[in-house]
Amino acid sequence: MPLDRRTFGRKLGHSFRMGAAMVLTATSGPRLSHAAGKPTGSESNGGAVRRPPTLVAFDTAGYIDASGDFWHVPSEIWAYVPQNSSVRKGLVAGLLRSRYGLETTAANQSLFDRRVNLLLADNVARVTPLVRIGSEVPDYPPTGANGHTQLNTQIPVYPATPVATGARIPIEVTGGVGGVVQLVPEAGLSIICDIDDTVKDTGVLDKRRLWDSTFFQPFKAVSGMPALVTRLAGNAGVVHYVSSTPWHLYAPLREWLEAETYPVASLHLKQIRLKDATIFDIFASPETLKPPVISGLVKRWPKRRFVLIGDSGEKDPEVYAAIARQFPGQIARIFIRRAPGDSSGTGRFEAAFTGLGRGTWQVFDQPGDVTWSP
Repeated sequence: MPLDRRTFGRKLGHSFRMGAAMVLTATSGPRLSHAAGKPTGSESNGGAVRRPPTLVAFDTAGYIDASGDFWHVPSEIWAYVPQNSSVRKGLVAGLLRSRYGLETTAANQSLFDRRVNLLLADNVARVTPLVRIGSEVPDYPPTGANGHTQLNTQIPVYPATPVATGARIPIEVTGGVGGVVQLVPEAGLSIICDIDDTVKDTGVLDKRRLWDSTFFQPFKAVSGMPALVTRLAGNAGVVHYVSSTPWHLYAPLREWLEAETYPVASLHLKQIRLKDATIFDIFASPETLKPPVISGLVKRWPKRRFVLIGDSGEKDPEVYAAIARQFPGQIARIFIRRAPGDSSGTGRFEAAFTGLGRGTWQVFDQPGDVTWSP
C-alpha cells in the first residue's frame, strides 16, 4: 500500500524518537569531550550504547577588522551521528517510489544510501569541539539542539607570516573532518552564486527530477558553468555559494564542487528540521533564506564589489534585484541562467530589475552568452 504523507510523517517521527534514545541530547546524558573523542561518563543509557558523533567544520571566509589588526573568522561545526537505518531509508524510498516512481537500483544504491543517511542523521547537542584555526585554539560553545555551534574567532594579522591577505588556512577538528578558511581582502571582486540549476543541473521545476538528481544520481555540472564562474572569480577565486540545499548534504556537495574545479570560499546552506512530514519541505523556496545571508556577506566587505549569479527557476531575479537596490554601489553585475522548463517572458525580468539599468543584469541560456569581464 503506498505511503501517504501523514503515515510517512508518523513513522519517520517515531523512528527519530527511537534514534534519539541512542545519542546524547540537550537534556540527558553526559557531555561529550572531543579532546578525548568519547563520552566522559558511562557509555550506556538505559541499556543503549551511545555512538560518538561525527564532527564537520564547514569552509568559510575571513574578513579583516576595521583596525587592520585582526582577521575575523566566522566558523560553524556540525555534530551528528550518521544513520544507516534500513527502517528510515525504507520509509523515504517508499514515499519517493509512491509519489514519483523513483526506484533504488544496483547502480544508484550507494549514492542513495549515503545521501539519505546524511539527511536522516541524528543531530547531537552538548558537544564541545576541540578546534584549531591556524595557530589559534578558540573556545567553542557546546552544540545546540540542531547539532551546530558557531564562533567568530579573531586571528592577529602578523606581517611576514602565512596568515596574510588571500591566504587559505586550515580548520582542524579533533576527531572530525576539518575545513578551510579563505582570508578575503577588504577590496576586490567577489561572486555570490546559487547552486541548483545555476552551477548544478538539478531540475528544480520538475519535482521528480529534483528528487532523482539529488538522491539517486551523480551530481552533474551545468555545461560551461565551471569555466564561467572561474573566469569571473579571477585569480582570487572568492565565491560564496548560497543555496537552499540542506546542510546535511554539505560533504557530497563540497566534494563535487572541488571535483568540478569550482572555486569555493564559503558555503551557506539551509537548516532543516526533519520531523513529522517535513521531508517535502526541504526544497521549499529559498526566498526567506537568501536575502539575509547575501546582505550579510555584502555588509561584511563594504569595499568589495559583487557579482550575483543565479537562475530563473525560483526567485533569484527578484531577490538579487532587491539586493542591488539595497547596495547600489557594490553590485557590479547580475547574471540569471534561464532554468530548464522555465517559460518566463522578458516581462518578468524587466519588472524584477526595474530601475537598475539594462547594463546591470543579463538573462542567459548558455554560459558562453556571458561576455562581461571584471
